Amino acid sequence: MNAPKLQLVRTREQTIEEALQALTNVIADTSIDAAARRACAIAHGELHACRSPETVKRLILASLLEMLFWTDLETRLLPDVLTLGGLAAALCLALAVPGTGGLRGALLGAVLLSVPLWALAKAYARLRRIEPPGLGDIKLLALLGAFLGVQEGLLALLIGSLTGSILGLGYILGTGKNPRTYALPFGSFLCVGGLIVIFFGGELVRLWMGAGM
Repeated sequence: MNAPKLQLVRTREQTIEEALQALTNVIADTSIDAAARRACAIAHGELHACRSPETVKRLILASLLEMLFWTDLETRLLPDVLTLGGLAAALCLALAVPGTGGLRGALLGAVLLSVPLWALAKAYARLRRIEPPGLGDIKLLALLGAFLGVQEGLLALLIGSLTGSILGLGYILGTGKNPRTYALPFGSFLCVGGLIVIFFGGELVRLWMGAGM
């Protein structure tokens, strides 16, 4: 390997190392410190085992989604330390791992997935004269868009929405809860959509694109 290519590889690995360390530092004072540190440690191990940078990036996202899934399911909260901290890590990694179009692709994915739904939620709340919903789901969508890009991010949103509609409605009807007052953990369903895309995204995108042709 010639010197310029070797230097580029080292620069990318250093950037990933810095992003992992920054993410670890961000979550250091939270109650989920042990799980988050374990996730970052696994990512460090993958990097040093010479796995591809794209694999490391997706492993980080999978670890974040796993923690967010359980947190939202149990508390109906999506902590900023994970959503915004993860978003910051995604933007840093986009500089080193151009799998989703680099920094421009990450920013575009984050904006296109989060801003339209934020505007719709705000308009709906104003129309119904109610308090607008929390921004946790919007931040989670930005996180997904930054890590996965527009195409796979939209696929994760579609899968999460369908899963939430089917399973959520089934749970509400099966338990006799009031659908007007019971709050479904929509963030958890988005995490499921994101995890499915991480592991099966390539095949699903090909099927999606093939069906549209």
